[in-house]
Order: sequence, then C-alpha cells, then structure tokens
Amino acid sequence: MENSFHIRFDGLVAEHHVLPMHQLGNSLVGTDRIINAGLIYLSYGRQPKRGERFDLVVNAREPISGSVDIIAVLQQTPWVLPVVQDFLVTGGVDAAYRFASYVLTKLGGRPSEATVHYDALLQLNRDHLAARNQNDEQWRAGFFELVDRLVPAARQAVQPIGSGAAKMAISGPKKDQETGIDEPMADAIRSKEDDEVGDMIEMNLRVDGIIHHNRQLKILHPDISGRYVTAEVRDPTFDAVPNAYSEAAANMSMIRVMAKPIYRNSVLHKLYIMDVINA
Repeated sequence: MENSFHIRFDGLVAEHHVLPMHQLGNSLVGTDRIINAGLIYLSYGRQPKRGERFDLVVNAREPISGSVDIIAVLQQTPWVLPVVQDFLVTGGVDAAYRFASYVLTKLGGRPSEATVHYDALLQLNRDHLAARNQNDEQWRAGFFELVDRLVPAARQAVQPIGSGAAKMAISGPKKDQETGIDEPMADAIRSKEDDEVGDMIEMNLRVDGIIHHNRQLKILHPDISGRYVTAEVRDPTFDAVPNAYSEAAANMSMIRVMAKPIYRNSVLHKLYIMDVINA
C-alpha cells in the first residue's frame, strides 16, 4: 500500500503478538503526535497550533500475524488545500516516515542515521519552496525548534521498548525503508542527557560484580583507570545460572561480548550487552 507505512514491535511479549494496552496506546498516540506535527510543518512551513490536527488522518488497521505489526494509512479529507494535496500526493507518506524516523533517531542518540532522513526532508522542502515564501535557514530553525518540542511525544512513542517489546520498527512506503529503535536508543530518548548510542562492537570487559534482579554487571571502565560503568545485559543466556556472566563476576575475570556503548559528553557512560562470545 503506497499510502501506508508500518509500525512494528518485536521481541519480549510482542513475540506472542500481544502488548500491554497502555503501552501500545501511548506509543500510537506519541507516534501520531510526531507525524501530525511533522506533516503540518512540512506542508505549511509553520509550527502546529495547540491541538491542531493535520488534514490527513492516520488510521491503524488490525495487527497482522508476526510480532505486533500495525499499518498506518494516510487518508485525505475533503477540505485539504490544493497546494497541500499536491505535496502529499508526491511524497506525503515518505515525509511522514522520514520525519518520524528523524525525530526518533536524533533523540535516540544516532545522529548519523538522523542526518540521512534530515537531508531527504530538506530536499523535499526545497522542491516545494515555490509554494511558500520561506528559505532554507528559516526552515531549518523552525524544524529544529519543532523537534525539541516533540521530546515528550517521542518518549510516549517508545514506551513499550524494554518491557513489552525489545524493538520498534517503522517501515516506509518503499521496501528498503525501515528505521529500528532498540532499547539503548529508547533509553537515550527517555534520558534528560544528550547521550549518543554507538554501533554494536566486540569488547573485552573485566567484570567486577553482578546484580541478578536488574540484569546488570559492574564493569571496569575500558578507557579510564579506576572507574566503573554499568552494563545492562540483554543476552537470554543471563537467565540460566551458572552462565558466562556469573562466572566472570565470581572470578573478576575478562569476558568477550557483543555490546552497544552509550557515550555521554564523548565519554563511555554505559553498555548494553547483547551476546557473549565463546562462552
């Protein structure tokens, strides 16, 4: 469906095609707020007014088999302005996908991914400048102001991640368009700090302690002598005792893992361990 995109939740309880109602509801409300605000700004070149709804309606169809997968459909209303209609016919769904992806990746600590979507949105705006008396600099200033205003909506959108689901994915109108938001990114959105989420990498870590009920390890900081960092373990093997993590904690020994680092002010602040190597 060319006028639709998907919102999908994978992992944890979402594997059974269910999510807690309040989590799913809040996520859809937050995503809807982001998309509506973005489409208003991209179409009219101004900030959305309080409580304003866009001239298109986002309707969620029933989930389909496999995780929790919701199809969001953009439907035109009779009173949409001609200039907005032209914009939406040529790229409304892609604009909605790009804007939601930019907000969630930018606030989720992945600036390089966000830049790809920003560049696409900037080009889309240039294609429609003739319809508005607005230059690039004016557009940029308003765009970043709007994104800052959408932090609460982004926190709503990622609410299921980390408890109901392990990951949220937004798929665009083209087959190769998909933006994934995992737990490290969701936590960056929830954080009041400007955290950056690194790529998944192999790391050798010395374990100092373990907190079983929180699924956490205390790790000697790999870059700063005498400092420690917290590692959130998302590897399913952590639940089976003994395991590679408990043994490393007992011996205060090294462990090799696949992990996502979180940086705060360019310094390693936290880790998410996804797998252990050669356990």
